[in-house]
Amino acid sequence: MTKVKFYNVHHIDNKKISFAAIVAKYKDHWVFIKDKNESTWRIPCGYHESNEHIEKYAEKELMKTVGAKKFQISPVCMCSVVEDENEFLGQLFYAKIEELDEMEKLEVEDIEFFDTLPKNLTYPAVQSFLFKKALNYENSKKQ
Repeated sequence: MTKVKFYNVHHIDNKKISFAAIVAKYKDHWVFIKDKNESTWRIPCGYHESNEHIEKYAEKELMKTVGAKKFQISPVCMCSVVEDENEFLGQLFYAKIEELDEMEKLEVEDIEFFDTLPKNLTYPAVQSFLFKKALNYENSKKQ
């Protein structure tokens, strides 16, 4: 069974973070990507394997996988995904994309814009929690 836990920003040391997930919006639509050889949609994310600061890594990941050219990105929270006996530490970001360019087509096959969370998710047990947390973050910024 998969569990997702949330922590305050900066709760986890940057060196221990293994992934960045970016819940992004473009023209009031949620951005999801589909990898090559997949039929499911996922939040833009990537595995963080360097000493690079996680926010810089998330920015590069958004540019690479989505083609974001002009955007604002904000940290939402730190998180952990526990699957079986393995725990993966990460950081969740929220991004508002103002301008898109061509995306790299190395791993990503397609990008799509949704009004709500798509039903056909790559990692539904994890992404639904991340999406809800980012949605709460967005709503708190509107108040």
